[in-house]
Amino acid sequence: MPMRTEKPKCYKSDIQIVMMQSNIQIRYGLQYCLMEIFPNANIISLDSLAALSECPETITADLVVSDLCDNGTKENAGAHWLIGLQFTRKNKPLLVFTNSKKQNAIATLVQNTQASVATTKTTFFELSNILGKTLKGERVFSTSFNELFLRPQENSRQLLTKSESKVYVMLRSGYSVTQIAHQLSRSVKTISSHKRKIMQKFGVTSEVEMFAKFKDEHG
Repeated sequence: MPMRTEKPKCYKSDIQIVMMQSNIQIRYGLQYCLMEIFPNANIISLDSLAALSECPETITADLVVSDLCDNGTKENAGAHWLIGLQFTRKNKPLLVFTNSKKQNAIATLVQNTQASVATTKTTFFELSNILGKTLKGERVFSTSFNELFLRPQENSRQLLTKSESKVYVMLRSGYSVTQIAHQLSRSVKTISSHKRKIMQKFGVTSEVEMFAKFKDEHG
């Protein structure tokens, strides 16, 4: 669970939060964090995606905080379920709080929603900032999530530099050059340059060939 290394920002607004975590220890810890960050909030704590689906407040809640899966639902199915939920909620603020390492499922979710993502390694202080920005309609990825999600796969091309590998993983996951530039705090020109070098090293001359190469290597 998030560690309290710094005093988090406290949001006084009277909001409604619906959260779902199937792991009881994580659920209690996350609920405590939310109560500290939002002392005036009405927090509904649930233990499954089915319960989240059946809860009438889920649709109208100011914020939903949910894992990507539960004891009976795997990550890919959970990602598609959350996409459907966000369509119904008209993309109201969603924070996915997960330890899942299923990049395909997470990529599917972030490509089709505006969800923010954090992990249990996220610090308490960072979590409070992520929640505040998420409620403002921003998408935020925690530092711990970026470190996991941007880590190159073992079968990525060894010729790529560290920076190119990060861009490679994000391109493969469906991010645009502009989105990658924003996430990595780099200019669009720099990311475009990395993309050109990746294409050269892969021996392709078009985006169609490059994405076909991704498909061949990763199925």
